[in-house]
Amino acid sequence: SWEQSTQARYWIFSTDQIARLQQETLASNISEVKKLYQEAISSQDPSVKGIVPPTAWLSVEENNQLVLKAAWKIFSTVEACRLPLAVEATAISLLKRFYLVHSALVLDPEHLAPSALMLACKLEECHAPVDMLCMKGKWTSESMFKHEITLLNGINFHATVYSPFRALIGWATQMREETRPLLIEGSIFSGDESKIDAFLGDFLEEVSEVLQCWWLCTDASFLAS
Repeated sequence: SWEQSTQARYWIFSTDQIARLQQETLASNISEVKKLYQEAISSQDPSVKGIVPPTAWLSVEENNQLVLKAAWKIFSTVEACRLPLAVEATAISLLKRFYLVHSALVLDPEHLAPSALMLACKLEECHAPVDMLCMKGKWTSESMFKHEITLLNGINFHATVYSPFRALIGWATQMREETRPLLIEGSIFSGDESKIDAFLGDFLEEVSEVLQCWWLCTDASFLAS
């Protein structure tokens, strides 16, 4: 059941909790990188001679922008390949889960994106050809699998994703079917069923696009319950 799922128990947060986790994660990663710089400088290894630590570090906002950019790449690839909406929702959720407890200092989000999409295809039982994903996403076949274990380890193998898309699209579809007779009887389209069907089809497409943007650009995957 939903209440016993890993998503409900481990991946649902308030907006304040999300902000705190992002700040703590980035601060911890920056501390680790600073330590590595100090160790490299102290080692007197000729290969790192002259290395200088950065004077400015990644901010939470910059980190989130990098994750969003990678999520957009997943979105555009799913659209180009005409994959199911569930694949997109799962891939973006996996990506966002990873970067809630890690930062871009650990792994560039754009490098993780192809593995997130490939894993989502497996989880949603969508048999998308690797060659097609590589061509549309401009990735290499190696990149599709390279970070899969890193991703799974990073989210403690909590790979099941519940998204509200199916229920909301179902609601929109039902509303379309219930509205159609009313529009046929009304005067707006003068009973022209082809115009009515085109209008309702556009309505459903708009609902789908709004849901995609909502899942992509917000923290909805951590808030939706």
